[in-house]
Amino acid sequence: GNKKFTVREMEAMERDILMRLNWCFHPPIVSEFVYELFELIPRWDNDLEWRQHAFEHALYASELSVVVDTPSKTPSILAYICILSALRSKPMPQVYGKTFHRNASFVLNLTPEIVADKVDHVHRLMRTALQATQT
Repeated sequence: GNKKFTVREMEAMERDILMRLNWCFHPPIVSEFVYELFELIPRWDNDLEWRQHAFEHALYASELSVVVDTPSKTPSILAYICILSALRSKPMPQVYGKTFHRNASFVLNLTPEIVADKVDHVHRLMRTALQATQT
């Protein structure tokens, strides 16, 4: 027919179909976002060892983020912070770091205010928790 549906009606129908199929959705977790956001880091020659170390550090931080009491429980923001922690532990060429920050800010819709308010504060909490596990 010619009936037009609203977004809410479409979402309700999709939920109804999924429930009838016993389809369960699980919320995304920090480590899933680490996998995705890590791909935003540009590649350069002979970066394999660096990438492996930084990626493992970011994944470890993502596991730790589960127990750190943070004001932002947004998995994507926490994943970004985990990667920042990894980048600070194993520096990369500056031009690539800037590209990653620009790409991640675009994808996550990070404004300077969000970075100053949430990211920097939570990064300090994560850094403290990481340091506590290393002693």
